[in-house]
Amino acid sequence: MEIGSILGTGGSGQDAGQRAASGEMGREQFLELLLTQLQMQDPLDPMKNDQMIAQLAQFSSLEQLENMNYKLTQNLEVDLLLGQLLNNTMATTLIGRGVRIATDSFRKAADEPAALGYRLYGDAQSVEVSIYDSNGRRLATIDNLEHSKGDHSFEWDGRDSKGNLMPAGSYTFSVTAVTGDGGQVAVDELLVGKVDGIRYRDGTAWLVMGENESLMADVLEVVDEL
Repeated sequence: MEIGSILGTGGSGQDAGQRAASGEMGREQFLELLLTQLQMQDPLDPMKNDQMIAQLAQFSSLEQLENMNYKLTQNLEVDLLLGQLLNNTMATTLIGRGVRIATDSFRKAADEPAALGYRLYGDAQSVEVSIYDSNGRRLATIDNLEHSKGDHSFEWDGRDSKGNLMPAGSYTFSVTAVTGDGGQVAVDELLVGKVDGIRYRDGTAWLVMGENESLMADVLEVVDEL
């Protein structure tokens, strides 16, 4: 009697019902099938030694695969926890430092300007910034900005094109850079600021910069002065 394919990819404590539903065979099911095979065999034509050895070899392989998978899962969990701990520890070293964050969204505090920036990947003749509210409505346009290749910072005073002071809340911005012949220059929008502190949520460290929060993974550059 041939034993079907043995997947055995779950942990050693995986529920038998789940295995049955997924078509996988665990150790218990394998042994039950093997014992049933031995009980139901013809006494006049019992299982040959080589067949028994083959069946036991399959069981041994299944056992080793399940144990290996269980250990690998444990190691991955440990590595994840260590990586998270290292990331959270490194985040504290950024307190008081200036950072540039890759994002086009930001939060503005009431009665305060917003510190923004951009990275040009080539020289441009002109650079224009558009500010939008949370509904995507353009509020203001800023021009006459630095247009040489590299990182640049600027402030939005928090007012729309009519001079009205916008309330605290969430906003986005986009940067357009063009060359003398009208060609587009690649550009990244940046949020710039000093890290005031660290806030932990669900075991993950978030950099706090005024009204804004950011993950370490979004940090493009750490600088002493902005």
